[in-house]
Amino acid sequence: MPPPRTMLGADLNFGRVGAWNCVTLGGDVEVNRTQYRLNPEDFATKGYTLANVDLSAEHAVKGRPARFDLDVRNGFNTAYRDFLSRFKEFSYGPGVSVILKASAGAW
Repeated sequence: MPPPRTMLGADLNFGRVGAWNCVTLGGDVEVNRTQYRLNPEDFATKGYTLANVDLSAEHAVKGRPARFDLDVRNGFNTAYRDFLSRFKEFSYGPGVSVILKASAGAW
């Protein structure tokens, strides 16, 4: 059974900013507690907190609508071991991850 986890997030919608439409800035904090209820053969992990930020906006590219998303996961590069990971005994979870997505078309 995984340890208790709490996630708290918020988004700010700025609407139109210059040539960009539907500009949204968001973030969340994920708090994972230390696991105390273990199977005798399992490996305990310590609690950790991760901070994530995301930014999205829409803009026309060659007359077609396009959406751009920028996500930053584990923004403070926290070293942690996820209780549900198969590699938790010898490997940390991912460090800072930056994800850029672009999608085009009518929605």
